[in-house]
Amino acid sequence: MLVRFLLSFILSAILFSCKPNYQEQILGEWKYVGLGFKENGIERDYNSEYKSFKYSSYQFFRNDSCEERSPASVSRGFYDFNTRYKVDGDNLRIFSLNEWRRMTILRMSGDTMLIESPDFKKNNLYYKYVRQHYVDDPSLKFDQIMVSYGAWSTRSELSIDKYGRVTYCHNSLRQDYYLTSKISENAFAKIELAFAKANFLQLKDRYEDSSSDNLSVEISLVKDGKILKTTYDIDVSGPAELMWAYTPLLAMKGYLKMDTLHHNSMFNHFFKSFANASGIHRLRSTESFYLWNLLWKGNKVSKQFSKKYDVKFDGDSKILNIETDGRLYRFNMENGTKYTYDIGFNFIERNSDKMKFEDKTSN
Repeated sequence: MLVRFLLSFILSAILFSCKPNYQEQILGEWKYVGLGFKENGIERDYNSEYKSFKYSSYQFFRNDSCEERSPASVSRGFYDFNTRYKVDGDNLRIFSLNEWRRMTILRMSGDTMLIESPDFKKNNLYYKYVRQHYVDDPSLKFDQIMVSYGAWSTRSELSIDKYGRVTYCHNSLRQDYYLTSKISENAFAKIELAFAKANFLQLKDRYEDSSSDNLSVEISLVKDGKILKTTYDIDVSGPAELMWAYTPLLAMKGYLKMDTLHHNSMFNHFFKSFANASGIHRLRSTESFYLWNLLWKGNKVSKQFSKKYDVKFDGDSKILNIETDGRLYRFNMENGTKYTYDIGFNFIERNSDKMKFEDKTSN
């Protein structure tokens, strides 16, 4: 009897020791890279896009909390990626959409993790994730981020600075309105980290898979008055890390308490370009909104200056024209009144590498 008990105890201990323990290994950030299947015991890649999973990722923390970034959740209007998880042996459970979703960890070795879900088990398919290693880029520190997004008939602009000040502008065929809000400096640091993970300064200037009227997003990062870089993403065509960096920003109006922005209505128009005798520089949406932010925060002055550029604009018909030397902006009204605003620095000189003056007749 004693021998049988000892044998049972030893066998149980062996089985328990063989049971995988992924609690430590799973910690970190994992990016979905594709589907796979087993054929005669050999792991093979499944040649399919499965776009609904394309941008999925997880980040697991020690306190049983995690972030689940899922395009399906975003499409349902859920932008809070924080949730809970449990690991017991090879069983992984994630609390998603008010229920525990069960999955099985098939293998975890090095920076690769294979996960099987019940809906794919019958087809012998599994998800493949790769651990992400991000290096902090000290050069990607910015003071302000400008975002412009929408489709052809509706456009929204968003500005967030390092002090947590948020400015929101909505333009559509039906109405325009301007709002303001506040986030914590810690929240801004998370935004900064997200764009560092996207390696933003090394991204292409434009990502486009189609010419449709689907969502387009333009992002500019600003430091010391200088636009570091602008990237344009049409129909979520850029890298996954870029999409996850800007997606929460597009939802800010929905979860922040917004107040009406009280500002000079004279600035309620879109700045299109700078023009002089040699040519014209057409402003991108984020450049235009950045200039708008600088102007409504600028100081009204009585200084005189020599005009170097005309500012072309859409909007207020009471304004005859706008003249500038780059720092001072003079609004000449149809009734003969003149207003001059000082934005504190020369916008054109500070961003000279972005100012491409072309022949006025070019498209």
